[in-house]
Amino acid sequence: ACNVLAAAGCLGPIIPPSIMMIVFASAADYSVGKLFMGGVIPGLLMAFGNMLVCYIYARKMKVPKQAFGGFKNIVIHFFKSIGALAMPAVIIIGIVTGICTATEAGVLACVYGLIYGCLLRKLNIEKIMQCLIDACLAASGPLMNIVYSGVFSYMLTRMNVAKQLGAFSVTYISTQAGFFYFLLLVGLLVGCFIDGLASTVMFLPVMAPVVSMMGIDFQHFAIVYLLSLLTSQLTPPVGNLLFVAAGIRNTPIGKIYKTCWPFVLVMIVVVILCIHFPAFSCWLPSKIG
Repeated sequence: ACNVLAAAGCLGPIIPPSIMMIVFASAADYSVGKLFMGGVIPGLLMAFGNMLVCYIYARKMKVPKQAFGGFKNIVIHFFKSIGALAMPAVIIIGIVTGICTATEAGVLACVYGLIYGCLLRKLNIEKIMQCLIDACLAASGPLMNIVYSGVFSYMLTRMNVAKQLGAFSVTYISTQAGFFYFLLLVGLLVGCFIDGLASTVMFLPVMAPVVSMMGIDFQHFAIVYLLSLLTSQLTPPVGNLLFVAAGIRNTPIGKIYKTCWPFVLVMIVVVILCIHFPAFSCWLPSKIG
C-alpha cells in the first residue's frame, strides 16, 4: 500500500499542473504550457502501468474483492466529499493563478482543512494536536533527506561535477539515443541523493547546450529528464517518496524497499518508450503551437 502511494506521488510532477515543470521552464526560459502538455501522455502511461502492477499483485496475492457499489453510490459519496476534495483545488488554483507560492498554498490548504473540520465538528483540540504530531513524524524523514541532499548538492557544485558531465557527453557520446540513456543514468543516480528541484537548477544550464549541439528536440529532452528524476524518487536508498509513504503509515522503510521494484520498472519502461518514441512527449505540445 505504501508503494502504491509513493508510485502515485510520481504522477503529480509529470501530469499538469506541476511545480517541477514550472521551475524547469523558468530555468530554461521555456514554455510552461508545452511542458504541461508534454507530460500528459507519459503520465497516463505511468498510471496504466501502475494499475497493471496492482492488478497482477492483487491476483497473485488473492486480495479479497467486494461487490461494486453502483454508480449511484459513487455520485452520492462524491457530493458528500466535495468539501474535502476542494483542499487540493485550493493549492492548484493558488499556484497556477499566481495568487500565492507553493509554500503559501500549503498554508492556505491547512487553514482551510482546520476550518472545514471544525465546521463539521470532526476536529477538536486533542485531534488537532494528534494531527500535528503525526505530521511532524511523517515529515521528519523526507526533511532530513532534503537537508542532506542540499549538502551533497553544494559538494557537487564545488567540484564542478555538472560541467564534467557536460564535457563527457560532448566528448564520448555521439548518438541521441546514447545521450538519452546517459541522461537516464545521471537522473537515477543524482536524483537518489539530491532533491529534484535542486538538481534541475544545477544540471540544466550544463545539459541544455549539449542538447542543442546534438540536435535534440528540447521538449523531448525535458520530459525524459524529468521522468528520469522522478524515477529516482522511488529507488532506494534515498527515494524521498518512499520515506514520505513510510512516515504516513509508520511502516519500516526496509519493508518498502523490498516491494518497490515493480513500480520502478514501470517508470523505467515509460522513460525508454519516451526515448524511442518522441511523439509521446512532443505530439500534444505541437498541437498548441
